[in-house]
Amino acid sequence: MSRSVGWRTPSLDRRPSPPSRRRSRRRGGVACPSVFGGGGGGLGRRRILRRFLLVSSSCLVAFACHSATTAINGGFFDQSLPNFRTLRRAAASYLFGSSSAGRDLSRDKGGGDCEWLPPEKLNETYSPPRTLLVSYPGSGKRLTWRMIESLTGYVTGDDWNLSEEGRNVATMKTSYPHHEGIWSWGSNMNGAVIVMVLRNPRWAIPSYQTMRHELDYSASWSQSYVRRPNTYTERPDIPEWERWRGTTWPDEEVFGLARREIDLWGQYVDFWMRSGVRTGDKPDANGDPIVDYHCRPSTGEMTSCRADVVLSFENLFDPNRGQEETLKLSDALEEGRPEMPLISREARGCVFAKTREKRGTESNWDNTARDGNGPSTSEKRFTWLQLGWMTDMLDGLIGNYTTAEWSDDPVAADLVGMLAGYRAEVA
Repeated sequence: MSRSVGWRTPSLDRRPSPPSRRRSRRRGGVACPSVFGGGGGGLGRRRILRRFLLVSSSCLVAFACHSATTAINGGFFDQSLPNFRTLRRAAASYLFGSSSAGRDLSRDKGGGDCEWLPPEKLNETYSPPRTLLVSYPGSGKRLTWRMIESLTGYVTGDDWNLSEEGRNVATMKTSYPHHEGIWSWGSNMNGAVIVMVLRNPRWAIPSYQTMRHELDYSASWSQSYVRRPNTYTERPDIPEWERWRGTTWPDEEVFGLARREIDLWGQYVDFWMRSGVRTGDKPDANGDPIVDYHCRPSTGEMTSCRADVVLSFENLFDPNRGQEETLKLSDALEEGRPEMPLISREARGCVFAKTREKRGTESNWDNTARDGNGPSTSEKRFTWLQLGWMTDMLDGLIGNYTTAEWSDDPVAADLVGMLAGYRAEVA
């Protein structure tokens, strides 16, 4: 039985565009690079002294600018002056010929050890390679962008700008083309590495419903914005889940959203594997599949909407398999992009461990913050007929991505392996 593709994604016009907002944020202390540390060999003492004086002067100016920026809480200085990470990077590049030395000095402690530091905002003077993080809602984007922030040192933005980080971010997360997402970044992510995170629909769909519950089933940007503090805090009771999902015979069929979301989960995979093909839409007049407007070469917004890597939420969440999945993520971010700001490879396992540790000290760090507040995830079940729809959808995807067309594609091979595991768990 082939999977249903009859559902048409609701119009994104149902939500207003997010208003433009800026948030002033205090910076941490000032850290200047060591001018006599590694990388300075071969410089004469006079040259080192001159460069030391230059770097010291730069750091003094930076400190003065930092104080002014903090006092003004935004304004002209916030928009026009480079932040301290950029100044350290520039100084280290001048001294040692490395654009990442300043960052590594503060994070990589050597020998595989590291220090976790909060991510910083980008500024107008530095433009690193971009990353687009995509997933069906409820699939673990939060944990993934935490890892990306820890690996790169820069904050992640979101498509609805609920984070108020704006569009000038190194990483943008989105649920587009699901109706919970919106293409708000224009061409800012053109050429970005596309990271698609998958989670078994058996658990992703209930997690999505939990998020809808926490946002009080909001229908606008402003309603979601007000409810932000409630996210990752509790799970709804089982009767509420059952009403949302719907019931099927022999319990008397009641209209719900399970069938729609199962179809949308499959269509989401197709969209990012087939570079914007909308399998849920009817073909055009010539019988060809519809390609999303933003993914058409003529728009100039994205050179490709094809996922460069597919990550497993289950692997990333697992304390034993998560380090390997983190390395898979960092390899994808780094491949062909030597200028990508990443902590050294030997310290990336430490980054994974330190990022996981934060869930014990930070509120709403990831979905484990919901544990103990409402029923467990295993209590949110589907009916046998709904599980059958899910199995059919997974079978259809496995069949599609094991054809000759995909036989030499490593991303498709990873995808099929994940889908097969999901299918076994659902059956």
